[in-house]
Amino acid sequence: MAITIIQEPAEYASAHDALWHVVESDNKDVAGFQYIFDIYKDNVLLTRVKNSPYSVFKYGILNVGNIVRSTINQERFTGIYIHHEYNPTFNYFTNSAKTEVYFTEYDVRFGESTGTTIFPDIASGTYRAYNNYKTSRWSRQNSDISGNVFLTNRPRPFNYYKGHPIIFSVYPLLNEEEDNAIQLFYVNPPDNLLNGEILSYGNLNTFGLVPTGTNSYIEMYENVDFDEILIERIYLKQKCSKYKCHTLVFMNAYGGYDSATFIHGKLLMDNDKKKFEQSKWQINPYLDPFITDKVTWFKDEVGVFQSIVYNEGNKVYANTYKEKMELTSDLLSTEEYLWLGELINSTRVYYYDVDKREYYPVTITNNNYEYKNSFTNKSETLTITIEFGTTQNSQYK
Repeated sequence: MAITIIQEPAEYASAHDALWHVVESDNKDVAGFQYIFDIYKDNVLLTRVKNSPYSVFKYGILNVGNIVRSTINQERFTGIYIHHEYNPTFNYFTNSAKTEVYFTEYDVRFGESTGTTIFPDIASGTYRAYNNYKTSRWSRQNSDISGNVFLTNRPRPFNYYKGHPIIFSVYPLLNEEEDNAIQLFYVNPPDNLLNGEILSYGNLNTFGLVPTGTNSYIEMYENVDFDEILIERIYLKQKCSKYKCHTLVFMNAYGGYDSATFIHGKLLMDNDKKKFEQSKWQINPYLDPFITDKVTWFKDEVGVFQSIVYNEGNKVYANTYKEKMELTSDLLSTEEYLWLGELINSTRVYYYDVDKREYYPVTITNNNYEYKNSFTNKSETLTITIEFGTTQNSQYK
């Protein structure tokens, strides 16, 4: 018996798409024959699916997209360590193939069944599905994920504002050998490379730093057999704002993370008042007659009760509210506007507090985004409204 793999997902398949596996067995003409698909993750069986031969070719066909998508939803945002101070340490950063935030790795083991007899794992393969989307015709999201060492469509050079971080993700090497690593440096001229700063990392091969120079740049080197090969250099450009800036961190089109800094923010409130109706006439034992339209409030300086609140028929006893913020960007180029479309569509957005160095999950509730072109629209800005995820409560009345 033998099973031949006819078709499998592309090398950089998106987990959003159908992931078709097609196989053929030399026993396909046996009565009662069925194909077996065992889907594994980390050597743990997720599910077993049996399919009868399909079409005149009697192939075994299965789309594992839904199964694989359920394994990529285990993502947790654990924070990103951001350098705020200069650190001249020279070091290596070895990438791991188990970065399962923007891709998930799974095995399919193909077998067959003839009646009551089961023959599992006759053929097998290991595959990856990436948590990225590349369907936009307007931007570089159509480019193959393998073509971007830095997992971002952010225009070069990277713009930043003083005191605010630049956050970005890098593509992991598939080779996990010890002598095959990536070195990532932040260089602030006139310092040379050896005095550059090795960027520490948090989750998902994601890096963050606060630039300290006006002509800084980031260099990525691949260390192959201890030979350093420059992969890419990205220059950093400082911009200025007379207002207090605000930085958002968001999952981008590649499933990595980007940061975008807005030059102005305005705090808003969205509240829900808890109240009840009551009679506006109160019984007041300190007055004659006892029925009054005033509510006793306090004693005056000589100890006499004063009634100063009239007709409180609608009483608010508590207030639940959420904080919102309206953020406005600097003037944007066409490329920047296209890139920030990923922020608008992102399912995971955080507000980064540069003082506390903490992340707060937010939801984009409103925006003025529409496709812009700097040649026809001249200068454009982006305005969005974010809502913080924590509900606040007032005191009870």
